[in-house]
Amino acid sequence: MQSTSANASRVSVIMATRDRREVLLQCLAEYATQTHPDIEIIVVDNGSTDGTAQAVEEHFPHVVVHRLPNNQGPEALNIAARMATGTYLWRTDDDAYPDSPTTLADAVQILERFPHVTVVSGEILERLIGYQPLDYYPFERPVDVPEDGLPMVEFWGTAALIRRNAFIEAGGFWEVFYGEELDLSSRLILAGGSIRYAPWVRVRHLSAFAEGGRQSHRWLLQAEMVTRYQYTYFPMLQAIGRTTVVWLGLTLASVRHRFSPVIYLQGMAAMIRGKRTGLRHHRKLTPEERRRITGGRSIWDVVFRYYKVRWKQRRVGR
Repeated sequence: MQSTSANASRVSVIMATRDRREVLLQCLAEYATQTHPDIEIIVVDNGSTDGTAQAVEEHFPHVVVHRLPNNQGPEALNIAARMATGTYLWRTDDDAYPDSPTTLADAVQILERFPHVTVVSGEILERLIGYQPLDYYPFERPVDVPEDGLPMVEFWGTAALIRRNAFIEAGGFWEVFYGEELDLSSRLILAGGSIRYAPWVRVRHLSAFAEGGRQSHRWLLQAEMVTRYQYTYFPMLQAIGRTTVVWLGLTLASVRHRFSPVIYLQGMAAMIRGKRTGLRHHRKLTPEERRRITGGRSIWDVVFRYYKVRWKQRRVGR
């Protein structure tokens, strides 16, 4: 399932990084084995202080490095996309790399053969569970997977091949990490795009964040940005109901991580900020449009499956 044409479409690997020099160098080295003949790699450094940019330039002179003076979050990926010259963007993390030499070629083949597909979302082999698949596909899976993959309503940014023009036209990611892939997925679908899950397109995820001990910071981001999403795409009463379910999930997570009452109150304030931002960006959708961006799933199912996958991701090696 690999592309061998000398005129193959260019793939631009884009990633943001910050203070992960060693793991980034490890992952970049793995791209040397890819069989796809035309690949460029763009790394945007979000204000690292550990010499990341210098190390990449020294060890991988073919990699394009763009330095930012400070952490600009997902805007780093938007900058990389604007710098890219490829037809397709391989959006990945700085702690992940392709599982096989044909990973990128396999993903490209789907977009080349099936013009209706906008994004190919691959499978993630998670280090914390012995590089087993996260198996995050949320719908009933048929015995035989079509050659263009399975219908999906959200891509996972660790392993996603996106048509660059569609990414640019949709406006790229929002300004803060957490939920930025879901938000962009919804905009792509509303613009007529299609996201497909291809379980044979695999990456290995090292989960460098797991050693960072910043659960409270990530929890606060989640509280704000997931709330923002609800108030952006759903009418007020539905947004309130969906946010209530999100709040229950966040509360259980806060108990599990033993966050202090101060952190919990900060989370509630973050949800209020997310609501305000969502209302400013509110989109009036028809019931059919809301069904398209949710796949008909209830918010209970979304929250339950999210924490099920996260628990699977973290239960080993802690």
